[in-house]
Amino acid sequence: MVTSFSSMSTWFRNSDATLSETVGGSSFYDMLEHNPEMGHIFNEAMSNDSKIMAHLALKHCKEVFEGLNSLVDLGGGTGSIAKAITNSFPHIHCTVFDLPHVVADLQGSEKLTFAGGNMFSDPIPPADAILLKNCREAVLTNGKKGKVIIIEMVIGSPINLDKVSYELQLTYDITMMTMSGKERTAAEWKNLFKNAGFSHCKITPLLGEKSLIEVFP
Repeated sequence: MVTSFSSMSTWFRNSDATLSETVGGSSFYDMLEHNPEMGHIFNEAMSNDSKIMAHLALKHCKEVFEGLNSLVDLGGGTGSIAKAITNSFPHIHCTVFDLPHVVADLQGSEKLTFAGGNMFSDPIPPADAILLKNCREAVLTNGKKGKVIIIEMVIGSPINLDKVSYELQLTYDITMMTMSGKERTAAEWKNLFKNAGFSHCKITPLLGEKSLIEVFP
């Protein structure tokens, strides 16, 4: 990433959508797919972050998962969050849905399934709850209404960050920018959900500016 940041001035002056296209000629996720070592580092980083978020979510927002029988974790990687959920709620069956090369060699269990696919183009398995992905159709099955659970940044949350946390936040901001990502305020999240056909949402702060968001049809 240090090498990538050194190319930011070039990226600012061209029309590439993301920094990785300027540096390597392909999207970030295409680059990961064709560079196993980099892909492993990225997956490990995401797994470690997921473990922290899962611990906080299950500790402070346990009621969010009560009453669920099934859950799909979209872009769930190696299944860190799904494993934590099934450990705390053995009655919930979790499906981790990620790109085929990410889940190809992963082993599931009776309560944990790995499925390969593209969340932007392939059908998402129906479940009582969808984690991390805004997908209304998948939580409206057999006349039963589920919910979408998102663990993401909510900009402008009433928090006080120490120096290290603030610097980490700025690094995250820059990383999101280089990947053509977007961070949202609570009002922007609510507007996004409304436009997608959802009725309402509930936002619970977790750590720093990361929050757990429940979205209801």
